[in-house]
Amino acid sequence: MLNKYYIIPILRYVLVVSFLLLMSACQKKVERQIGETCYNLGESSIGNLNDIFQDVEIIPLQFEGEYYPPNAKQVVVSDSVILVSDNRNRIYVFNSDGTYVSSSNEHYGMGPEDISMVSGWTWNPYSKRIEILTSKALSIFSRNFSFETTIPLPGSEGVIYDQIFDISESEHFLVPTGMSPKSHGIFKFDSNTSSLKEIYSYEDNVIAPVSMQWQSFFIDSNGGILFSPPAVTYTIYNLESNGKVTADISFIPGTDWLTKNKRSEYTSDRQFAEYLMTSSDYIPIRTLITGKYIFTLAKKGRKLSDMYYFVTNRLTKDTQAFELYNEGNYSFPMLSYACNEYIYAVMDKESIEATPQLLLGSEEACNNLAATDSETLVLLKYKTSNN
Repeated sequence: MLNKYYIIPILRYVLVVSFLLLMSACQKKVERQIGETCYNLGESSIGNLNDIFQDVEIIPLQFEGEYYPPNAKQVVVSDSVILVSDNRNRIYVFNSDGTYVSSSNEHYGMGPEDISMVSGWTWNPYSKRIEILTSKALSIFSRNFSFETTIPLPGSEGVIYDQIFDISESEHFLVPTGMSPKSHGIFKFDSNTSSLKEIYSYEDNVIAPVSMQWQSFFIDSNGGILFSPPAVTYTIYNLESNGKVTADISFIPGTDWLTKNKRSEYTSDRQFAEYLMTSSDYIPIRTLITGKYIFTLAKKGRKLSDMYYFVTNRLTKDTQAFELYNEGNYSFPMLSYACNEYIYAVMDKESIEATPQLLLGSEEACNNLAATDSETLVLLKYKTSNN
């Protein structure tokens, strides 16, 4: 199965390397308060896919050229485009129907219009441009991957950013990599002036600097911005465009979840790293937020069969639990990207065919999948339930 070959190496790398980080405080602390809404992860029922998802659409990604990526690590979906990247951070652009547009493959190098190392990227919905973060600059490309400009990033020794979220054509929130100094900061960047306006820290609520959180920013139903940090934490923040940060949502972990008290029991990084890899406690490693649900991916070990989704209804506060992988097949989609009404996964055709319940009994989706080539990567677009 395709996805297990890239998820586990990434997870192992993150879990083993990230614990070595020395966390330093940023210049301005987050305003500390208990989240207005609290959910209990320790109380959950066995989940049913049809309770969570109302409908699914399949969109085959029609790659062109000599290189066909074996996976899709990161996904961004906008009204008119779909963008995915693989483990090498090569970026591919598709129209909303999955037809191929362009890729970054021709722009790797050391020339003035090339990119030598991609640390993060996104699609700016305001400028309709692709934005690529490198260690020193923000490079801008059209959807056809025509180079437009490079903007120097503000100098901060050793800081590399791997997430960017746009609040206008020229204003952006940046998040550093877990291996960077100030790794628990949120930076506000003005690309018109190449200046860093504000720095915030969510360090106080971090339990461990490990995650598979490639999407940390979400537009809420009321138009606000929610921020789920790329770290083990039970806090989600409200982030205003003027830079004010408040704790907005909090989770109560169960007795079999990683907590700060359990973290304090390990006096050496080596011991804690072993705990992260083999623990029977749930360790949250990814959170995706829609208007109605919060999807928490948690692990108990190092295999796909040790991963579980906890899906919390934001209205009723009920949580359903799902196994991700069971008896050699996916029993729940490996989700990659979320917006208000929809949540997305990219999987290969073979994995979907092995678990037809992922298609929710949709005859149209089944017929469309049957007409897809066997090696094709497929975007699953799930509409969340109104129940």
